[in-house]
Amino acid sequence: MVSELRLTEDKAKNVKLSMFAFCVNPEKDKKSELCDVYKPKLCGGMNKENHKAYIPHPSEEEIAIVLENWVRCSYIEFGWIEEFNKIIGRYGKYLKQIKAFETLSIGVITINFSPDGTKTVSCLWDETIRIHDVESGKEIQRLIGHSNLVNDAQFSPDSKTVASCSNDKTIRFWSVKSGMEIQKFQVQSYITRIQFSNNGSTILSSSDDHTVRLWDINTRRHIKTFQGHSNMITDAQFSSDNQLIVSASYDKTIIIWDVRSGEKIKTLKGHTEEVIRARFSPNGLFIISCSSDGTIRIWDSITGNQLKILQGHTNWVRDVRISPDGQTIISCSDDKTVRLWDIHSGSQLQRLVRHFDWVRGVDFSPNGKTFVSGSNDKTIRLWGRQQLMNEQTKKLLCLKTAKIPDETYVTFCMMWKQISSLKVCLSRGHQLSFLLC
Repeated sequence: MVSELRLTEDKAKNVKLSMFAFCVNPEKDKKSELCDVYKPKLCGGMNKENHKAYIPHPSEEEIAIVLENWVRCSYIEFGWIEEFNKIIGRYGKYLKQIKAFETLSIGVITINFSPDGTKTVSCLWDETIRIHDVESGKEIQRLIGHSNLVNDAQFSPDSKTVASCSNDKTIRFWSVKSGMEIQKFQVQSYITRIQFSNNGSTILSSSDDHTVRLWDINTRRHIKTFQGHSNMITDAQFSSDNQLIVSASYDKTIIIWDVRSGEKIKTLKGHTEEVIRARFSPNGLFIISCSSDGTIRIWDSITGNQLKILQGHTNWVRDVRISPDGQTIISCSDDKTVRLWDIHSGSQLQRLVRHFDWVRGVDFSPNGKTFVSGSNDKTIRLWGRQQLMNEQTKKLLCLKTAKIPDETYVTFCMMWKQISSLKVCLSRGHQLSFLLC
């Protein structure tokens, strides 16, 4: 049971958790001795030696309340820790399913958000492409025309066009509004992945013929070929400035290419099986990859050095994405799970288990507040972060990474939410502890 004292319309300044903890009403200059007032009501009681109040098994809702109001936390021995939302992710779930889209007749291969965040486009095993409205979850277009498996579909930068690629050796362009095919490229091999350039004038493709190709959309002409892999290329993605390309291959390597010259810059080696996906972080400093070896790897894009191996999945990792703020990685796997990871520490933040079959695709929304997952269980699921902190608190965030070892006491100073409650929080190892006033 969480004890709570609601303040009046007067805003309080702060709360410190100790035997002398108090909150101050700035207008009336009154103090409330929290530990004395709430000691009888706290679940778990007081730890007299360390002057701590704790709740052994907090609920998801209680954790969310705490997260909404933090300013920053202090690691007693080593000083300030600023990324509380990532640290606290180890102690409780902060993501939940918002909705499942309209029931599908067959499984999903890939899924992507539109740049405006209002729609998703997915490829299904029945050779069709489906466009769904995010708000309602309803299918608004079904694109039919490919004669073999559709491997990928992407929105154009203005969200008005969808490009798709297939084992029928075509790249097709569709009107989102009408659902009609408006253009088609006939190529010589299976196309595994595509991506629009930032200005929408060119498109990048990867293929089973071991090449990456760049195409002019208006003229339908092939501009450049990137050669260097020795097996099927499963993915090719631009850097955010479109100056570099990263490609992943069944040859177990990742290659970084210079767009202008077409030259190979670096070859990244480390995966022990086929590399399924590779992409740049938003700031271009890192490359994140996933593989049938069950791992996700983080690489330095400048040196090509492998920085971290993220382990936890128990089967092929099919897709991996980075949040728009560059802080969080999301992955999905044939082990039927979706997982979130901290990009700096490499620690797993959350494991989501709502799917009942292989999860083949994931994507963050452009604002990073939601993400979608598509599965062989015939569902598309929309997930959302619970509100972790209010806008006023977000402005106080200073990015800094730190670890909290087990059995280390950490005190958190909380910020008020509008006119009501102040929160105080303490963590020891994997036990979340907090007091509301």
